[in-house]
Amino acid sequence: MTAEVRRDSFKTFWDKYSDKPDTNSMMLNQTAQDLEASDRADILSSLPHLTNKDVVDIGAGIGRFTTVLAETARWVLSTDFIESFIEKNQERNAHMGNISYQIGDAVHLQMDEKSVDLVFTNWLMMYLSDREVIEFLLNAMRWLRADGYIHLRESCSEPSTGRLKTATMHSAVDANPTHYRFSSLYIKLLRAIRYGDSDGKMWKFDVQWSCSVPTYIRRCNNWRQVHWLTKKVPAVGDEETSVDDLLNLFSQIWPAEQKTWDEKLDNEKYSWTDKIFSNAIDDEVVLLEPVSGIDETSVRQRMTTCGFKNITIVDVTQESLNAEVSFIKDHNLDVELSGCNYLLIKASL
Repeated sequence: MTAEVRRDSFKTFWDKYSDKPDTNSMMLNQTAQDLEASDRADILSSLPHLTNKDVVDIGAGIGRFTTVLAETARWVLSTDFIESFIEKNQERNAHMGNISYQIGDAVHLQMDEKSVDLVFTNWLMMYLSDREVIEFLLNAMRWLRADGYIHLRESCSEPSTGRLKTATMHSAVDANPTHYRFSSLYIKLLRAIRYGDSDGKMWKFDVQWSCSVPTYIRRCNNWRQVHWLTKKVPAVGDEETSVDDLLNLFSQIWPAEQKTWDEKLDNEKYSWTDKIFSNAIDDEVVLLEPVSGIDETSVRQRMTTCGFKNITIVDVTQESLNAEVSFIKDHNLDVELSGCNYLLIKASL
């Protein structure tokens, strides 16, 4: 009963915008037209090639992304739980012959096992409960073919409009059921999931990258618009993870760990990673990525597949270790070293 009430609250929240099936409503931003094209380009340019691929666009709204996905994909299923949004979507894409439409909630979506190559979402997890997020990702794993991808994009810690209260379309008096989770929770969950399919094979998500959306950094000084691309790969020898175990981590343990770190760092003027790179993002993506082993060739291949260009990779493991040791010593922290190798990756979108 509680889950049904929660779903109703999300439906009620979006029903308020059902009479305005436009870009502002999709982005809950009064000035969305200033951002929309650039934001959409940021997201789409980072996706893998979709020629002869099958895609499901979940929470598609009026079809901001559906149109472009369908231009290269073999077939796209576009879904949303607001009827007027799907009607507008169909109207906008009436000239496209490879799009199917479905009105319905993402948590109730039914698809065949191993039926798509990309599960695409943009601002969806934040409208799901913690348990629903986990169950959705397990469903996505089931829907994906081997080496298929899932794309997530979420508002982390605060709305997309950040502290710009004049731009937001959120009501100042009505309840807002949206979950603005820590970005760290999503990446930990994606890395933790193990799924056993009907053939007895075990699968996991390989996180290809995680980064802030450049448009929101440049235009809004908001680094908390974060998106991820992950790939379905074999997890030979691993054990399947239970929903309850993942829920305990996602709802309790990981948030507590993040809050503990935030409390330690809130009043700090720098983090140890600041000593490794200080590049401002413009047309460039800068990543400091922890890896289990140094394999520049596979990293370069992975990023090229995802559409990145002008890639440079530098092994900064020793510099990272020195900076981490110095930071822990300076702040009298009782913590273990990360124990990772680190690559500094620069690439153009």
